[in-house]
Amino acid sequence: MTIGCCCFQERTWGIAYRLAEHNVDDVMAQLDNRERCGYHTIERTFYPKDDSLEPFSVAVYLAPADNPWYLGPASLDQMAAEIATRSGPKGHNSVYLFRLAETIRLIDPEQKDDHLFQLEVRVKQLMKLNEGNGQPNMTYS
Repeated sequence: MTIGCCCFQERTWGIAYRLAEHNVDDVMAQLDNRERCGYHTIERTFYPKDDSLEPFSVAVYLAPADNPWYLGPASLDQMAAEIATRSGPKGHNSVYLFRLAETIRLIDPEQKDDHLFQLEVRVKQLMKLNEGNGQPNMTYS
């Protein structure tokens, strides 16, 4: 499931990895396999948080609006319901969300991504509600 597509109109936080030259083809093949459901690879400039480092080019996987897994315009509750109840070949979507929120807190504790953190709270609330209703307990800690 893809919740939204990135339009690069706002700042996007993340971590860039420099690959050893001998690993590039293997790692990119694994990423291409993981992101195979309607994602495109584009090149963007990464601006390190450390101003002493020069910006550099990175590959970014982008899910366009015509991606078959794109939920479309949705409320926070709709997104949370999708994330709380869906999984893919690599695991439950909630785990991805929780790890993303955790990573944002680690790489920049001052970053306030209200949408991400509100979504995280809502998914955890929904998963807790589902614990006694025959739904799997997929609480992430």
